[in-house]
Amino acid sequence: MKLSIVLALTAVTLLVQPAAHAQGDQRPRLSVRSADDFDVTLNRAQQITAVEGTDRALTATMNEDFMDLWNEDVFEVFLWTDERYPAYFEYEISPLNHELPILIPNFGGQFLGWRPWHYERDRLTRKATTIIGGPKQPRAAIEGWRAEFFIPYALLRPLQNVPPKPGTKWRVNVYRMDYDEGKRSQWEWAHVDKSFHEYERFGDLVFADR
Repeated sequence: MKLSIVLALTAVTLLVQPAAHAQGDQRPRLSVRSADDFDVTLNRAQQITAVEGTDRALTATMNEDFMDLWNEDVFEVFLWTDERYPAYFEYEISPLNHELPILIPNFGGQFLGWRPWHYERDRLTRKATTIIGGPKQPRAAIEGWRAEFFIPYALLRPLQNVPPKPGTKWRVNVYRMDYDEGKRSQWEWAHVDKSFHEYERFGDLVFADR
């Protein structure tokens, strides 16, 4: 499965190359540099690689945001900005370009997402998806799909260590859920065991100088 990633947050674009799984219990680690600007436009995918995965069927029927998108084809990004506090941001995007942005307080494995308040203007994400080798229609035969999304720092308040400075470390994980012929497959960048919400297993995301 091919998977490449761009994490874009406010005026900072984090260009992340595909990374191999860490060996054993070692956490995977990414060092990223900022860019001056970012624009969501899949027409220039040759310049910026988005989250992309191969696929055979578009298993996506949900037609609204804030639905249980993880029950169908989806990409997910988890951002844990400060290891002192068991709270992190979860973002999901479906092939049909519907999203689920939520804040997760996780105490002792008890977690339930909270939706953003005043989700508008500078707190609003920007996003786009495209289907490879087929139409953007539920249950269509395809070859894959990709997504780009812009997560503003304003949306990540009141999480700490936001915005990051050079040398700041966040913990992060990236997931994919794929449903073909009634079977579920999943992929994670940093290995988890029973749940995607095992935040202590997330990989490291280090913000470097330009």
